[in-house]
Amino acid sequence: VGQGNVGKTTLIDALSRKKSKARATKRSVATDGIDIRRFAIKSDLEERVTFSFWDFAGQEVYYNTHHFFLSDHAVYLVVFNFCNFECSRVEYWLQSISCRSKNAPVILVGTHTDAKHFSQELEDKVTGIIRFKFSKFKNIHACVAVSSLTGRGLEDVRSHIVEVALREKLMPYEVPRSFLGVEAKMKGVQSAGVSTLRREEFERIAEEQGVVAEVIADLVAFLVKRAMILYFPEVDDGVFITDPQWITHLFASIVTVKGNFVKTGILRR
Repeated sequence: VGQGNVGKTTLIDALSRKKSKARATKRSVATDGIDIRRFAIKSDLEERVTFSFWDFAGQEVYYNTHHFFLSDHAVYLVVFNFCNFECSRVEYWLQSISCRSKNAPVILVGTHTDAKHFSQELEDKVTGIIRFKFSKFKNIHACVAVSSLTGRGLEDVRSHIVEVALREKLMPYEVPRSFLGVEAKMKGVQSAGVSTLRREEFERIAEEQGVVAEVIADLVAFLVKRAMILYFPEVDDGVFITDPQWITHLFASIVTVKGNFVKTGILRR
């Protein structure tokens, strides 16, 4: 998360690449809503850990919808521009996370260290401000200075992500093997282009994998924590969203800084 144009999308691109820096491209187009990408990061034990990265648009028009997708079961990267720290609204994003996910771990990532205005003196100054001003946020794990273009600090960010994810025990209990069977089926559903399932369809898939009715609620909680499905029972307890990217794009069709796809009250997308 972070303001627009601080380099969130470029950072994710760089983290996903083996060469530890972003590919050379023209100026990035602003993210519309939320983009979701999955890729693996290698741990110190040479173990590959797969993460789902949710890239939240930084434009203010999206703020009211973002909170639907903030979760306790996540590691947050709050991205800011070292050369424009005061306009990066770091405290706003830390407060937003705390309101929805009070104990979720946060890694602060300062970008644009390759800019001509950046210096060690500036880094020390901003780091000092962060240490003093944000000491009340006990969930801040680290602050890393990076350049997505040169690769500086990217390996440190990867290491912190894996370290925090493994330490926090985001899934602190064993689950039945049948739950993993349902998870595999959900991946197949997504691959088939199915964006939603009615409750009866979901329960049929669960039953086929050996899940009994008494633990359906536990199964749903497991899949939500794994970011495999979204479920909003307060809105409609009979619908499971099997493709999170689909619902984020749907939101962006209505609330967007780009072309509006709603004409005369009809959604055409």
